[in-house]
Amino acid sequence: MPSYLSQILSDDEKFIRWRVCWGVGFLMITVCVVGGYQRSGTRQFTDILNQHPDIQISGEIGRHSFVKIRRAVKRLRSFHAKHGGELNARLDVQLAVATSALYAKYPKNIQLKGSGSVVGFKTPRSEWYFDQIADIFSSNSTKKVFLFCNRDFRDVFLSLKTLGWKMEIESFVRFYKRSLRSLIEMSRSESVIKEWDINIVSLDQFLSADEKGEWIQQKIFQPLNVIVSARDAMQFFQNTTNRNSTARATGKPREVVFAESDWNYCLQDAELWQLLGKLAEIYPGQGFNTLEAFS
Repeated sequence: MPSYLSQILSDDEKFIRWRVCWGVGFLMITVCVVGGYQRSGTRQFTDILNQHPDIQISGEIGRHSFVKIRRAVKRLRSFHAKHGGELNARLDVQLAVATSALYAKYPKNIQLKGSGSVVGFKTPRSEWYFDQIADIFSSNSTKKVFLFCNRDFRDVFLSLKTLGWKMEIESFVRFYKRSLRSLIEMSRSESVIKEWDINIVSLDQFLSADEKGEWIQQKIFQPLNVIVSARDAMQFFQNTTNRNSTARATGKPREVVFAESDWNYCLQDAELWQLLGKLAEIYPGQGFNTLEAFS
């Protein structure tokens, strides 16, 4: 193995060699990308996932870093193919994850945790750059899951506003619609759905769930084929703090009143409701039927 790769994946290489020596083959690895619009639970759900001993989701990666990561991974793969032969699926994924982690905010998870059965990163609005992400994780032998975090867009806007973002409703709706369009394109692409499982994680439904452990079990861990009990899932939740909540970040609760002028602007944006309507058809009961929730 070339030195550049052994330095990044030394622990992983030892783990794989151990499995081969014992004749148990390679452990299937799952890639998980946590996306969706910011202030929709991306950090809280990621923290819950990382409570599991075999799941390792790196900190946020700047969206504009993906082009650099894709270029670096492509060059490393080419170099390895030239000097060291083909990468197996597991090493290929770990190479991509390790390279991505170099660009991540805390935690920068380069080495494997536990069995390393689930690895990935969280980046709000990563759906905007999904084509680049798909290139980074191009191994066909790997299960790949995209968790799209969803929330009532009024609460998203109010949370951003409380955080001090200088964003008017016009700019917010424009950015929000881009996320919706990206999700629709992903969900309707045969090449994407052939390789990726897209799952919606509704923060509103989580907050209103009576049995949160069961909800977490079904909506977060089950899509990753990770078996946990509802009791353990609830314990994972209780072991975390919502460290990115508006109140914790600002020291004050978020605003709760959506201005009438902002609401009127949203009502007049036909494309916004068309996009939400399309997603309500693709993902029924997953929190996109916003107009119904308002009535």
